[in-house]
This record gives sequence, structure tokens and C-alpha cells, in this order.
Amino acid sequence: MQTNETRLYTNAPMHTLLFIILVAIVTMLSGCATERKLFATYTMPPQIVSNVSDVAKVVIMQPKVKVQSNVPGRFDDLSAAYLKERLSAKIYNEQYIKVADDLYGNGGAKLNSLTGRLPGSFGLRHASSEKMLGAQISIVSDLTFRENRGTDVVSVELKTVPYVIKYSKKGVPSSSADTKNASVRRKETKVDYREHTLEGNLDVSIRGADGKVLYANRFENLKVNRKTGGDTLQETSLPLFSQLMAELIDDSLDTVVKSISPYKETRPLVLNDKGDPKSITLMKASAYSEAMEALQPLVKSFEAKQKSVEESINKAYEDELRKLEQTIKDPKELAAASIKAKADKDAKIKDAGKPFVADFENIGTLHEVMGDLEFAHEYYRKSLDLDSTNIQVEQKLAQLVAIKDKVKDMKLKKPEKRTTDFDSKENKRR
Repeated sequence: MQTNETRLYTNAPMHTLLFIILVAIVTMLSGCATERKLFATYTMPPQIVSNVSDVAKVVIMQPKVKVQSNVPGRFDDLSAAYLKERLSAKIYNEQYIKVADDLYGNGGAKLNSLTGRLPGSFGLRHASSEKMLGAQISIVSDLTFRENRGTDVVSVELKTVPYVIKYSKKGVPSSSADTKNASVRRKETKVDYREHTLEGNLDVSIRGADGKVLYANRFENLKVNRKTGGDTLQETSLPLFSQLMAELIDDSLDTVVKSISPYKETRPLVLNDKGDPKSITLMKASAYSEAMEALQPLVKSFEAKQKSVEESINKAYEDELRKLEQTIKDPKELAAASIKAKADKDAKIKDAGKPFVADFENIGTLHEVMGDLEFAHEYYRKSLDLDSTNIQVEQKLAQLVAIKDKVKDMKLKKPEKRTTDFDSKENKRR
């Protein structure tokens, strides 16, 4: 009689079998013999701002930046432009908050002057944009940019190895390195270098449309240092100012975005290799839908078997309790015997379910990767109930519970679509 596992293979269509064989070959060629982690991505609530609708639309005011430098250049303007565009890009990347730019939410003289320079094509004209009233982000920064030049004394080791000529029995000459008599000579040479240092403070604050401060943070003692040439043995190309700015403030801007906007967070998940090999192969190849199709019938079959076994064990346990009540008259002895009977019953249920532990864990992992946190929680719990010594699934469950607690009350209110008079008239004509 064939098992469920065998039927999943033998009854599969030919194209499914070919797909599985192809996936197996790809995973072996890509080195899947080693442990491969899956990754689950979650949308986390803002760490500071409690009501996302307060910052659903934001306007980044022109940053106020002062850069003191011993190098000629328009670093004030460069820094301000970089700060504004970088923060705007990071906010936009999370896809929850809309930021006003030259077109969106920026009606008035600036937009009119821009559209005036961009005449419509094919008889179309530009629609005007309403001035967006939303939260305002203010950025203030005091920076110092310094370039120092100097010379390092670099010690170089020169090794000379003599070669010894040897002859074979037939008189054929050959040579070999005589490392024992090698001579070493040190030489010092001067190498020029440039060292660039960018440091300072960054203040970011956000006020709602009503003027209330929603967020404020000061990032102090930011510093980045880059040395080129000299004793660094690095490539000789000098860093761009934008590269230094990125190193200096990117982490701080990430903190700002996580504080005001829902953001994505990723964590690795490890599969239980004792589970169904077919579904594991598919999951390692990132074929999640196919893995679910393979694993779900198997797990449902396990659940049905487990339920039947539990009912049988519970019935036997109830029968045993009745016998104990009839044969043992002493209350203390009866209580002790009942406790032992229950422990034996629980142990039998766990032993009967141990073959299912790995697949329960893996389908929980698969549900988590696919974003079904409730089902992931359910199957992690089932796996852990059957094997309380499984530290891996215990950690997965604890981390999942912590994430669920953070996201369960998050209400994301996206900005409503704004329509202008021009949009309404054009829609009526169509």
C-alpha cells in the first residue's frame, strides 16, 4: 500500500515531475547542500509617530546647511540638495508617505513656471496641481569638511632568491630556488596621501499640518574619515563629496524614516531538514507556491491522523481513569495515579505526533515567508507542542509573536487621491 508521500509523486502530471527534477538540479548546482535560509519580510509600524495619517503627506523644506571647509566649493548647496533628495528617496522607497516635489503637491508659481517651460505635446496641456498641505520636515545641519595632505614613509621588503643548477644522472641541467640563502633588503619610500574628514550634527524635526511637533531628533558627533594613498595601500581615486555625505548621514536618515513611516523589515528563517524532501527542495529554490501545493496535502493528512490518534488515546485515558476510581479508594493514591495517567497520555500523544514535527514547522515557515502570519503561528505552535525541545521552532514562534504584537494595531491610512477641475472635465469628455 502506498503512502501519501508516494502518491504525491506517482500521481503527479509529467510536467510537474519534470519541474521538480529541474529544481533539484538547479539547487544542487547552486550549492544547496549547505544550509540555505529563507527570508520573511514584514511591514513594521513607525517607531515614534503613532498615527500614520498625520504624516501621510509631507513637504521637505529646503535644508539649512552650513559647511565650513578648507577646500573651495559650494558645499552648502551640495549638502542641502543631497539631504533633501536622499531623505525623499528613502521615504518614497517605503511607499506609504507621499512627498511633495516639483510636480506632486506643489501648485503655485513654482509649478506654473516649470510647466510653462514644458509645452504640451499632441494637443495636450498640463494639468495644474493643488498645493499640498501636510506635515513639514525641517532639516538643519552644521558640518565641517577638511582636507589634509601629507606624506607617509612606507617600508618595502625586497627579497632576492638565488637559483642552484642541478644535473640529472643523464647530465640534463635544471634549476631550483635556494630559499635558505635568500637575502632580504628593506627600503623606505615616501608616498603622498590625502585625508578627507567630514563631521558635524544633524537636526530633523517634523510638524503636522496643525503645527504640532510630531518628531524631533538630533544626531550629534557624526564623522566620516577617508584616507587615500600613503600607507593605506588603497586605490588612488579620491572620494566624491556625495560619497562622504552618504557615509555620514545615511544611517541617521534611515532612523528618521523608521521613526515616522511604516517600513520593511526582513529576518532569516531556517528550514527543518527532517521534513518532506520534495517541499524542502522547492522552498530552497524559492518555488513557494509549488512547495505549498506539495506540503499542504501532506500536512492535512498528518493532522487527520493526529486527530484520530489523539481521540483514541484520550478515550483510553478516560477508561483508565474510571478503572482507577473503581479500584483505588485512598484519595491521595487516586490523585497520584491520575496525575501519572495524564502524563502517560500526554507522552503518547507527543510520541505519536513526532513524525509530523518537522513538516509542521516547515509549513509554518512557508506561511511566514508568504505573509500568512496567523497560519505560521498556528503551525509553529503545533510543532512546539509535539516537541518542546525544538529550540529552533521555539525561537521562530517567539520572534513571530513579537512581530505580530507590533503590527496588529497598525492602521495605515493612505492619502486620498486628489482630483483637480481639469481631471473632472477631461473625465466627463471621455
